[in-house]
Amino acid sequence: TACGVAASEADDLLEVVVERVRRGATGAGWQRAALVSLEDAGATRRRALAEMTEAYLERSSTGAPVHEWDLPGTAE
Repeated sequence: TACGVAASEADDLLEVVVERVRRGATGAGWQRAALVSLEDAGATRRRALAEMTEAYLERSSTGAPVHEWDLPGTAE
């Protein structure tokens, strides 16, 4: 608490960082994988970009860390 952060809060945040590193998960990596997933499903690049952006905004607004996000079209 010397820096004004409770140890439990720091531990929770560090767990997110550790898991992201373990999985190699970043927002940019998720975006690239989402584009591949959408294009593999038949979307044009333009449509895939639009759908990826919508999905990114949806998932980021939940507060869940990126390593927990599913790819568009893979889980509903």
